[in-house]
Amino acid sequence: MIQTYLILLIGLVLTVAAQVLLKFGMSRNGEIVFSARNLLRLLPEIFTNPYLLGGLISLGIGFLLWLVVLSRLKLSVAIPFTSINYILILLFSWLFLKETISAIQLAGVAVIIAGLFLVTR
Repeated sequence: MIQTYLILLIGLVLTVAAQVLLKFGMSRNGEIVFSARNLLRLLPEIFTNPYLLGGLISLGIGFLLWLVVLSRLKLSVAIPFTSINYILILLFSWLFLKETISAIQLAGVAVIIAGLFLVTR
């Protein structure tokens, strides 16, 4: 059972790392206006931008690990743990993207931790 939770945690970290990599990659491109043409132009960028490619690979591995977790845990147990993503995104954004964290955000993290504790009991 401990192994399953470790796989879950690794998958969550990979998913969050993917989001940070995707943000790095897209920051190099600037803002994109939503249109089919602009999205099609983005396809080659995904395979030539190391951040976007790394993010895509990280998402894929995280997805595969998620499937392993779903094969071992009840959905009602596995899904609440995905709330850890919010905490990790806040931490990774602060560490790697140099974003600031407000007191309200820290209070939100405390609520998430309390909620996770209550839901898994």
